[in-house]
Parts: sequence; structure tokens; C-alpha cells
Amino acid sequence: MDGTLARCRDMKRPRYGFYVDHICDAFGTVFILTGLALSGYLSTWVAWAILTVYLVMSINVYLATYTIGTFTLSFGRLSPTEGRVLLALFNLVLLYNPVLLVYGMSFPVSDVIGLLVILVLLAMLIHSVLMNTLTLYRAEPLRGNQ
Repeated sequence: MDGTLARCRDMKRPRYGFYVDHICDAFGTVFILTGLALSGYLSTWVAWAILTVYLVMSINVYLATYTIGTFTLSFGRLSPTEGRVLLALFNLVLLYNPVLLVYGMSFPVSDVIGLLVILVLLAMLIHSVLMNTLTLYRAEPLRGNQ
């Protein structure tokens, strides 16, 4: 939103905005997942796994921005905005149904959803890393030994 506002007002500062926006996102994600881990609503290891995958995805995006010159926050139809909407829906699910019963066994809904999030993020990360690596490989083909 702040980037859109800056463009409308013709007050663009792309490098400053890029840096501030993404460092705030990183800290915000650390605080949210730490809070979830400390709250007891989400297992600590699930929270740290989500955080780890998120931060590695961020590193991947920033490296691709530098090496390939493309900045892509969205993976398929999932962008940070959709992620925040899903997080809000996740909170509603927890409010009304914090436990999932499967064959007489109970599991915290947050951990089940967290594991699904980890799997989806890992799949998106692996796909992105493979595509970026292929792009760079094609851009810098090996030449004969010199």
C-alpha cells in the first residue's frame, strides 16, 4: 500500500522502499511466529519450521532479484496478501475448532495446518530454486576449459 501511495504521489524511493518493506516483513514474521510458538496455539517446532522456510524463501527472492533481475513475491496464485488473508481465516478456525479428530485421535488444528503450510512452502521454494538455477545456467553456459 505504501508503495502504491508513493507512486500515486510521484514520491518514489524504490531502493529505500524495497529495503524497509522487506526488513519490516521479516521482523514481523519473526514476531508473529514467535508469538504463536510461545502462545501454545502452535507447536514450537512447527513455528520454527515455518519461519525457517519463509526466511529461506525470502533469501531466494532477494538472490534472484540480484542475480537474475527479477523480483517475484508471488508463487502461482499465492502472494503475501493472500497469505495474510489465509492467516486471518486460520485464526477463525482456531477460535471455533482448535482440535481436529481423526480416527479417535486428536491433533491441534494449528499443527496440522502448519504442516500443510510447510509442505506447500517447501514445494514452492524447491520449484523456484530449480527455475532460478536453470535460468542462471542458461544465462552463463559453460565454455570449454581454458
